[in-house]
Amino acid sequence: QAIGVDLQGASPVHLNALKARMEHTKAQLEAEQFSGLTRHDMAGDLLQAGVWSYLALTNVQSQLMAQANGQMLSAFERKRAPRS
Repeated sequence: QAIGVDLQGASPVHLNALKARMEHTKAQLEAEQFSGLTRHDMAGDLLQAGVWSYLALTNVQSQLMAQANGQMLSAFERKRAPRS
């Protein structure tokens, strides 16, 4: 089973939603309100953030290597590039 697929990059909307969920989980943990937390809240969002971070890093590295070697990225690779 796949835990992450990088088809077209992550949109700012999805990244902001993940950030908001993680901040909410952090606030619940700091307030010691454990009753409403799920396994997904605890591990799923953290794993998703790690996967997206890894994929963003590899996309940036691909872009830098292509530029350094005078190569052009394919249309598919440009779509995957991180959006700002």
